[in-house]
Amino acid sequence: MKPKKVIVIILIVIVFIFGLQNINVGTINLLFWRLEMPAIFLIFIVFIIGFISGVLFKAFK
Repeated sequence: MKPKKVIVIILIVIVFIFGLQNINVGTINLLFWRLEMPAIFLIFIVFIIGFISGVLFKAFK
């Protein structure tokens, strides 16, 4: 297995474990919106947005 794939798998496992340990509800304020959601969803959403933006930046480079 390539080292890059191993690093990605380890990173995903770390984010998953970190998300499972943060199941309490958090509040997100953005301008006029207020959203309450479990922190695990916020962590996964931010991780996915970061992953997609990284893929897009690499594609347009």
